[in-house]
Parts: sequence; C-alpha cells; structure tokens
Amino acid sequence: MHEGNWYILCWNLHITKDSVVLAPGLILRRLHEPLSVFDLAGLGAVGFREWAMLEPFLPLATTEIVSARDSDVTPGFDTLNRAWLALVLLTLRGYTKHLPLAGCSQSWETAKRIRQAVSDGLLADTGIKENHENSPEKRRPHYQILDFHRKLVLNENCKDSEISDDDIDWVYANYDKFNRLCAESERFYFSLKAAVDWRFSEDLRTAISRIWAGIESILELKSETVYRLSTITASLLKPRGDERIDFYKKTKKLYDVRSKAVHGGRISDEKLHRALDDSFDILSSILMLCIERGSALGNEDFERALLR
Repeated sequence: MHEGNWYILCWNLHITKDSVVLAPGLILRRLHEPLSVFDLAGLGAVGFREWAMLEPFLPLATTEIVSARDSDVTPGFDTLNRAWLALVLLTLRGYTKHLPLAGCSQSWETAKRIRQAVSDGLLADTGIKENHENSPEKRRPHYQILDFHRKLVLNENCKDSEISDDDIDWVYANYDKFNRLCAESERFYFSLKAAVDWRFSEDLRTAISRIWAGIESILELKSETVYRLSTITASLLKPRGDERIDFYKKTKKLYDVRSKAVHGGRISDEKLHRALDDSFDILSSILMLCIERGSALGNEDFERALLR
C-alpha cells in the first residue's frame, strides 16, 4: 500500500472553480483536460494494469481529490480513506450519482505527459524509471481501483449538478467531527456504509432493504419496530405540531412499503422509487444530525426528542 499522498479520480463530481478545499489536507480540483483512452494506455505502460476498466467513465471523470499524507489524524482514517470520507459526506448531502474510480500516488494530470514520454521512448523524463537494478520498482506510480461499479441504483431526487458552496462549507465544517465519529462508533459506521452502498444493489428492493438496515441500526431498534421507529424519527427530525404528526404517519406507511419490498410483496415501481427517495432522506438526515452533534444518538437523545 502506498504511504504518501493519494490522488483520487472521481466520476460525475463537478465544481465550477479550479479547486475547493473539502477539509484540511483534502482538495477537490478539476483536471485541466479530460483523460483519453490513450492516456490510460500510457499509464498501463508504467504499471496500471486495470487501465481499460476506466475507459467508459472518461467523459465525466473530470475531477480528482488530493489527500495529503501529513493530514492524517488520530483517531481517524488513513490518507486514502480520508478522501472516501469526504465523498461520503457529499453523498449524504444528496450527491449520490458519483464514484471514486481509482487512486494514484501522483496526480492524474501527469497521464498525458507519461503517455507522450512512453510514446517517444523518453520514460525517464517523467521521473518514472523502468524496472531494472538502477531504478527500483518503488519509483513507479502506485495505482489502485477503488469503488468501481458499472451499475448504480439512483434516488430520483439526487443532485447531479455542480457542488454548491453551501454543501462544500458543510463538509468542511463537519469533517473533523465526522472523522472521529466514524473511528469511534461501530454502530454509526455500519449505518454510514448502508447510506453509501445501497447504490450498488442489484435492484430497488435490495437497495431499500439496505437503507432500512442502516436506519434500524442507528436508532438501536430491538422491539416494537414500527411504532418506535416512526415516533423517534419524527421527534428527531421535525418540530412539535402538525409537521411532526404528518411525518410520523408518513414514516409508518413507508415502513409498510419497506416490508413489502423486503418480503417480495406486490408493489409498483413508482412506489418503490418513492420509497427509496424517502428512505434515503430519513437515513441521511439522521446521520447528518449525528455528524453535526459529533456523536451517535442514544436512548437519552431519543427520550429528549420525545419529551422535551
């Protein structure tokens, strides 16, 4: 595993500025030029064996995240996974249609220079040397395929535009708390993974089941699931009054749809899509509430939300 800086090639993640800071030591920046299949083939010549896998993604692979090695903190995550955490925060904010495709030990901007040098037989000019006694393997770039998926299940209200300044500011303001929370709470981390990997499910039913596994975990539900889940969720997310009552009723109905989806009951695709959207909104809202508080929710939080 490479132990220096990481550069994460991102698909379908857009910014209008040349670069934005997501957290200390984490920068999202635009590539000056899109990569071509010939650029990838050039990277293949210096050790990136899986380069052809990325070819279908190239038109929208226009940004990279730079994760600096010296920004690692304890408790927390390593350099590569710090970039993943930033992308998870963007997922919770609604940017569900993106992927971190691959990581590299140097910027993806160097791909065109490497390809030209390989073509001209001038590989040494790039600072990368061939495998022989006078130029050890460690001088070559390190590549790693990350969240590579050819199919995504999408919620219909996903954000598919440039990342807003408000969302960038929210990620920056909450990143350190989020990093610590992921490292310290297994229950939170399990729910967080559910909020991300439902997108990689085979179908809508499986995706809905995965999302609800995350909801039930973060709320520590063990009995009277429908009533307690609906009551706690409405109390946490909505103010007292008609808005809370309506949300409580909506959540109860949503759990009924979840049960039909999970157990193979007859249900239309329209209802499944609507249930997916509403279920993800609940899970992401609860997780963001935890992140902003800096701690996973417990029974005392639930009691305060119910009785205050």
